[in-house]
Amino acid sequence: MRIALIISSLRPGGAERVLSTLANDWGKSGHDIHLITIDNQDSDFYNLCHQVSRHSLRMGASSAGFFSGILANIKRAFNLRKICIAIKPDVVLSFVDTTNILTGIALIGTSMPLVVSERIDPFKHSIGVLRDLIRPYLYRHSANALVVQTDAVAKKCAVRWKSSNIKTIANPIWANDDAARHNKDKIILSIGRLQFQKGQDVLIKAFKKVYADFPEWRLIICGEGELRHSLECELDESDLTEIVSLRGAVKDVCPIYQAASIFVMPSRFEGFPNALLEALAMGCACISTDCESGPREMLEDGRLGILTPVDDVDAMAEALRRLMQSPELCEQFGSHSAYVRERYHLDKISRQWLDLFKAVQK
Repeated sequence: MRIALIISSLRPGGAERVLSTLANDWGKSGHDIHLITIDNQDSDFYNLCHQVSRHSLRMGASSAGFFSGILANIKRAFNLRKICIAIKPDVVLSFVDTTNILTGIALIGTSMPLVVSERIDPFKHSIGVLRDLIRPYLYRHSANALVVQTDAVAKKCAVRWKSSNIKTIANPIWANDDAARHNKDKIILSIGRLQFQKGQDVLIKAFKKVYADFPEWRLIICGEGELRHSLECELDESDLTEIVSLRGAVKDVCPIYQAASIFVMPSRFEGFPNALLEALAMGCACISTDCESGPREMLEDGRLGILTPVDDVDAMAEALRRLMQSPELCEQFGSHSAYVRERYHLDKISRQWLDLFKAVQK
């Protein structure tokens, strides 16, 4: 099968990691894979295998004003259309809201089967008034299928967007069966872009409340973003600079997962967070905020980890305290890793996508 995959860039991020992982898996399986980005491929953070053909519009720069932005998007859509016509794919898969809109416009009149995928809860994140209005119309009339990551988001889309072509496909896990380590260190780990959505400010405040009782523990936060400076100021004011490490974007996070006893996802809203899934698969005891979609389904209503209310510093501090003082409880939660790896295995998730691609071609 010839498949065109479209995303804004392959910069560090969950959607980018999932799409590059699927591209490599399908390419190695013998499919003819073409991955297209709007941005320059010099910004790539994730590696692609040699079986994947790489294309770039080199048009990722933001525009100065409203009208120049419209003109730039017309040019992007035109060039994207040219590449897709040249490739002649059996199916096109687009990832992430604004890129989905661009792709839907670019393929009008081509008859190419199009699958679009939302990667977070779209009702918690505006992409602008005009795009918010256009998006559901395009999804209903230009896309053969809309893929979301959780049943909760699927239900919202069905009601609010009146979409009927919705499919739920979770993210895959790529941890090896022997990746989970049992002799964990006294490390708390959190991974995510340093931005308001991810809630690292809440985690730091919660850790500050319990650290004095557990001075041997350390907190590691991996990720980069616009809130780095404010988080650094928070750490400095709390005298936690030597205790909490802001590691930036880390390409190989496996050793950190293996060392960490506890993983925390303090997000204010999510789709289906890769970092939480990886932590579960690597045997970490997990704490997550109970977003409207994502973590509750992943943690199976609290069976696989602890859920706390969004933005509740005290509740998160109490959850940290429960795990930090109980290695047995950490071990109990970590024992579910094999189950998680089997449920979200890359082979299983990959087949769900390929089955969908075959269905939309009929």
